Amino acid sequence: VEVSPNSAEPDDEEATRKSRAAMNWWTSSINWTKFQNELATAFLIYGTAFVKVYCKKAGVKKVLCPVCDANGKQMAGADGMPIYDDKEYDLNDICADVLVPFEVYPDPAADTPDFDKCNRVIVARSRPLEDVKKAYGNNEIEADSDISTSLSHQVLRVGEAGGVEKPKNLATVYEYWERPSPDNPDGKFCAFTKREILTPEQGLPYAYKKIFIVKFDARIQPKRFWGISPLSDLRDIQSDLNYLWTVLWHWLKLHGIGKWWKYANALRNNQVINDDMTQVLDVTPGSMPPGLINNSNPPGAIIELIK
Repeated sequence: VEVSPNSAEPDDEEATRKSRAAMNWWTSSINWTKFQNELATAFLIYGTAFVKVYCKKAGVKKVLCPVCDANGKQMAGADGMPIYDDKEYDLNDICADVLVPFEVYPDPAADTPDFDKCNRVIVARSRPLEDVKKAYGNNEIEADSDISTSLSHQVLRVGEAGGVEKPKNLATVYEYWERPSPDNPDGKFCAFTKREILTPEQGLPYAYKKIFIVKFDARIQPKRFWGISPLSDLRDIQSDLNYLWTVLWHWLKLHGIGKWWKYANALRNNQVINDDMTQVLDVTPGSMPPGLINNSNPPGAIIELIK
């Protein structure tokens, strides 16, 4: 991740220096290497992955701020000393989460890889119930009673068979994001569960009024929102390999077991020959004894497939 100045102006250079320091602090605080690996794994497997950036409250800090008059001049007390006032400021950590396609529901009208042209999106994530209560300050939130509301388990179909224990105390939080428009210059945002409104409908959070979700595609498709996974290129190779193994298996099954030949009526009472090497076979007088059939080499088609 690199931050470059927009121009050679001193203000841009200073802003770049501060941005680099902030970026270096952030990448070290979130374990950047682990985050990159998680993101790369997600969009290589699914073809598309997302990163949601948000602020998480980390505490409150009191700061002494000068008390100023209407003209912006700091006021002084009777003793001539400047007056300061304690103000509380929320401390927030900048966080980032990797989202997979099962957790993101884009605008059905989105028909381009460009996420900026997706006007609305819903993010649905299953989280521990206690974490949801703490994050939204709402103790009335209830856990999902149906396992299907947990999207990750819904996709993996965990808990349906095999005696797998169903996860408990999970709540799925839905977030609705809508970009600013002439009718809604501040955009729209709200958060809810299946039973509770966590954040009433309001404008987009933060000052920039943007959807703070970044989309990553392994390989884009024209006129399609979702990307293509490089693993899809391996399907034809895997299909050919599967076909080769199938043909080889049938050939080995056909030729791997010794086969006997005999003249008609050479054995008495149609005796069946088995693989017991100590068995004595009764042969009709005057008939040729049975013999093993020599196996041939694999067909040329199999050799070509192996090549």
